[in-house]
Amino acid sequence: MTSQPDIAGTLPESWAGAGAFPELSELWLLDLPVVGTLPALWGSNGFPALTDLELQLPMVSGTLPAEWGSSGFQALNNLQLQLPMLSGTLPAEWGNGSAFPDLMSLLIDTNTTGILTQVCLHVCFCVPNGSVRHVESSASSAITTKVRGQGNTS
Repeated sequence: MTSQPDIAGTLPESWAGAGAFPELSELWLLDLPVVGTLPALWGSNGFPALTDLELQLPMVSGTLPAEWGSSGFQALNNLQLQLPMLSGTLPAEWGNGSAFPDLMSLLIDTNTTGILTQVCLHVCFCVPNGSVRHVESSASSAITTKVRGQGNTS
């Protein structure tokens, strides 16, 4: 699914309902007039086949949902969150051993520094074997982390 100019309002919790999108592998919502917070239920096995989630939503606010670090997003390889109004820190649940087991690339871009500090501290625990290959930080408060599940770090 790609961004559509007619999507507005809040992100629907119902998209994570049982059987709503069982085969959806990529979800990109870019530069849409969406408001509110990130739906907590999206992290509850609502997207079992999702490998790529990219959200670039300038008006979404709130915090990163702790629920996203639970049993959902088991197939996720790429997570890009460009949410300038986001606040808070990385939830502890995102650092548990079962959170995002297939994650290969993580980008969190916000206008705050609290989340970024937490990503630096916890990203190794969010990926298999904690094998961080590359971490970048820029003046725009973006961190990109690429990981590899096996082998030596470089």
